[in-house]
Amino acid sequence: MIIRKIYILLVLFTCFYVRSQSIFVGSNASEKLTIKGNSYIYYDGLTLTPSADLHLSNTKLSKLGATSNTISSSINRSYHFTTATSSFTGSLKISYQDGELNGETENSLGLVLFIGSNWENQSTTSSNTNSNFIKASVNNKVLKEITLSNYIYNSNSAPSDISLSSNSVNENVSLGSLIGTLSATDSDTSISSLTFTLADSGDAQDDDNGSFTISGTSLLTSTTLDFETKTSYNIYVNVNDGTTNYAKAFTVSVTNVLEPITDLGFEVASIVTDG
Repeated sequence: MIIRKIYILLVLFTCFYVRSQSIFVGSNASEKLTIKGNSYIYYDGLTLTPSADLHLSNTKLSKLGATSNTISSSINRSYHFTTATSSFTGSLKISYQDGELNGETENSLGLVLFIGSNWENQSTTSSNTNSNFIKASVNNKVLKEITLSNYIYNSNSAPSDISLSSNSVNENVSLGSLIGTLSATDSDTSISSLTFTLADSGDAQDDDNGSFTISGTSLLTSTTLDFETKTSYNIYVNVNDGTTNYAKAFTVSVTNVLEPITDLGFEVASIVTDG
């Protein structure tokens, strides 16, 4: 007999095998499912083995025919919690059928979790294309949705530094003159994916932003620079990699240039002699 739905008030167990349409745990304080550490629960192809006690409440675990959160080329097997679990560390195993591959390459499948706003690959510990299963280790993640896919998740590293090839410029150069080229340190982003802008620092580090502009990676003048009036300028530059930002203060120095004398200011004196 197939149980259509399971309502659990309080369960503590070492291992639990469920064949049902869904597992539902109510919202009342007394309605709680506890999976003991290093034991497991098996639900319709999903084996969940926490390394420490995992408590489930106010959630429904269902097997879906497709993922509810968009991911390209996932197979037709996804396990969805209506409410994210508490932090989970342990192992997850998914068994599947060849007919569910949906065009995926079986030997490159991985187990992935939906983490907040994106999918994230987990470290595969074992897999078998004959027995059709994949097992992966999970470290300190909430469980919201679990599936198998060839999806490659690239975690984003924030920019960690900004460099300016030159921070000095001669006085009296024409407007739009190049001062230097900007670059950033970012381990997973190409320079073409970075956006540089002059930013508000909230203090004196950006006092002179208005005297400059940024075009692509080029820092340009936007006003006349006169050494006798001002010898250095403070600017604040931000770089964005499409997800995160990093900002840094720079000082642009103005170099004095020997200017031609246009007025010698000679005076002709009258010489008076006796006799």
